[in-house]
Amino acid sequence: MDQRYDDDHRGPGVADAISLAECWLRLRQAKITWPERPFRSPLAEIIHQYYPEDQREQAAADCEAEECAMETIIEAILLGTLPVWYSPKDGPEKVAAPEAFLELQKESIICGTYRPPNDRGYLYGRPLFVKRSNWQTWIDDLKQRYRPQNTAGIEKRAQLWLRGEFESGAEGVRSDFLNRAHKLFPSLSVRGFNDRIWRPLAEEFGRNRAGRPKNRNT
Repeated sequence: MDQRYDDDHRGPGVADAISLAECWLRLRQAKITWPERPFRSPLAEIIHQYYPEDQREQAAADCEAEECAMETIIEAILLGTLPVWYSPKDGPEKVAAPEAFLELQKESIICGTYRPPNDRGYLYGRPLFVKRSNWQTWIDDLKQRYRPQNTAGIEKRAQLWLRGEFESGAEGVRSDFLNRAHKLFPSLSVRGFNDRIWRPLAEEFGRNRAGRPKNRNT
């Protein structure tokens, strides 16, 4: 158990646990296949615009994956599905109440210590830990939820769904159908939808680039 006696606020480490900072490193290294978003984040968009052409796609994808990982671990802590522990110097180790994290941001996750810009509650400055058993259960569930799936099978089902939408005269533009498709098929990639599903079916059903029937005024 790591001892932390460098000030009056922080106590010893938590037994049978790993630091939150280490959890973050392990999550980044877990190689989870995160679902592709319909639109790039602002930072990923900047990377895609200004990185060299031979690097931009991978760099933007890495940025998106890191943002997904950060959002996922923060959400898990705030929902209580990933319990976080701390150990006061003058008492036994305790589980931190999720509602005590008023400003849980990426900086606290990366450094493993709760250091929000404004909140000065009882957790401020405390090193945070996750029990090894809790971590293993959570990361295993996460890997199972986002396990790689048969891309061809998913795209085939999405193609059949979109064909049915077009045959029934469903209203909407391409972005509308993309958002609906992602709700039905979360692991469907944007590129797969645009290139292999939308493009051939839009041509077959006489939809213009935006997605409206060509015989209508746009």
